[in-house]
Amino acid sequence: MLACLSAPEPPGKWCIVHSRRADPGDSASVVVRIDQYLSDLAAYRDDAHLAAWQTHNISAHAWEALTYLWRGEATTLAGLCEKLRRRGYLPDEYQQALQELINKGWVEEKACEYCLTPQGQEVRQTAEELTEHYFYAPWNCLQQEEVEDLRVLLSRFHNALRGN
Repeated sequence: MLACLSAPEPPGKWCIVHSRRADPGDSASVVVRIDQYLSDLAAYRDDAHLAAWQTHNISAHAWEALTYLWRGEATTLAGLCEKLRRRGYLPDEYQQALQELINKGWVEEKACEYCLTPQGQEVRQTAEELTEHYFYAPWNCLQQEEVEDLRVLLSRFHNALRGN
């Protein structure tokens, strides 16, 4: 986590700093500490993703709608509203988000279905690649052998959790 916290910006560190505030300390059980570290990594990925897309000057709910279209998880306004109900936005707000994406030339509507344009596909894919670049930059302090050791240990841990 120290490498993430000391990595150059972008990304910012808002999410990981707030995640670290919940650190239970070294006296907590191993499972609780692992859970905290996984939360910290997820928070830093959030920081990396925010840095990757916020330069596009677009609302957060429009970006999330773009992501659902990009993943093929929704193609209609109703589908977006259903998938993103937990966010608390009204259908009119998602309609405005879709219009925002159309105005940018990233999405087009055909017969009440929405799909990414080639430009929208490129913008979203580039943001994903930039997210990964930012997220993995702190890992550059590891030697290739250390990365391989970590991969093996994480695979063993994953298999143990699955009961394999």
